[in-house]
Amino acid sequence: MSSRFADLLEIPEGLESVLDSQVPDFAFRLIQLAEIPFDKISGTPAGILVMRVLKAEVSGSLLDDAVWDEALIQQLSRTMFEFVLRYIVEATHTDKGAVQRKISLIKDSNIRTTAMTVAQQFRQEGRQEGIFVGQIRMAQKMLRRASTPEDVLEKLPLKELQVMASALEKEILGE
Repeated sequence: MSSRFADLLEIPEGLESVLDSQVPDFAFRLIQLAEIPFDKISGTPAGILVMRVLKAEVSGSLLDDAVWDEALIQQLSRTMFEFVLRYIVEATHTDKGAVQRKISLIKDSNIRTTAMTVAQQFRQEGRQEGIFVGQIRMAQKMLRRASTPEDVLEKLPLKELQVMASALEKEILGE
């Protein structure tokens, strides 16, 4: 793969001479994250943790110590840590119970408290999603409609589930 930006563009035939001076042309550094050991990833604390999380997600190791490096996490702003934690919790193959167990092992009380707060927010959102899914299923049954497949409902954000449940309720009430 070329490391030149211009080589990544597919310019239609005949337009090369017209666009030649308009296309930025620079080299970029391609990093094969899979080939870099966790402890060799360099950069800012936030950048290091984000890269570790991306690497760990692919390898199924989001709960490994390289991701949960307290010395690194202590250097992050609370907002950045919450952002990374939300990403980890939302990762499709991450067991939320396992994440909570990992959180309970954190020694730094500030980090643990922040992590527990984010985890509690996810539990609350999960409860709300469950309520709306139940309402949607009941409304579809009352309207004698086929149920929306579980995998489709699981992918919908809370707001869309709420809108869907509300629309079905209005339909039942004839509004």
